[in-house]
Amino acid sequence: MRYIDINCDLGESDDGSDLQIMPYISSCNIACGGHAGNPDLMLKAIQEASRYLVTIGAHPGYADRAHFGRKSVPLENMEITLLIYEQVTRLQNIAVTERASIRYVKLHGALYHDASENLEIARSVIEGIKKTGLDLAVLGPAHSVLERVTLTAGLKFFMESFIDRRYNQNGRLVPRTAPDAVIGDRESIEKQLKEIALERKVSTIDGEQIDLEADSICIHGDHPGALENAQTIRKLLSGEGITIKSFLT
Repeated sequence: MRYIDINCDLGESDDGSDLQIMPYISSCNIACGGHAGNPDLMLKAIQEASRYLVTIGAHPGYADRAHFGRKSVPLENMEITLLIYEQVTRLQNIAVTERASIRYVKLHGALYHDASENLEIARSVIEGIKKTGLDLAVLGPAHSVLERVTLTAGLKFFMESFIDRRYNQNGRLVPRTAPDAVIGDRESIEKQLKEIALERKVSTIDGEQIDLEADSICIHGDHPGALENAQTIRKLLSGEGITIKSFLT
């Protein structure tokens, strides 16, 4: 039997409505008050994750709410380390009150992309994670700078893919600023899901098919139809004999 994880970025909506997706996923990336989120939302997300036995991850990003953390912010290496440490620790401190714990870190937005390509930023991120003293894995793009730095530091790394974002031929995501970067229609989402889950491949924005490894598939909770997408994905994968299971269980 095959297994695959479904993760989702959560705790990013002001009213907590994105948490409705929790029953259909196996891992959740909870915003830590940087690009989005607040203590009340973090607590509610942790409670819902515990209720549905969903693995909890921290989702730190640039503290730039005006741009939802999707623009790069010029920071010194130590500032990035401190940003990661403070946001992850903030979420962990709330998790402890619920007898829960954070198991991994997935970066958000521009910081996700910057750490995937910039050696110094990646090192600063990993230093921030290690500074927490927690035993945390990292979820991110395969064959990236971040993967190499994570493994060199002795941390576990898991590869994720996206079913609602277009890919370039180099295996990187098409920037959100580009036309057709985000996949909105259900048919295309299902097609990309089947490629990734069943064939370990993905069609690029240019129509070519490339190899794509994935331990986890990401659904964006802030995309239109996210809840319906999650329901469809779970049903489709089950029909193919694939069990939804966290990459850390």
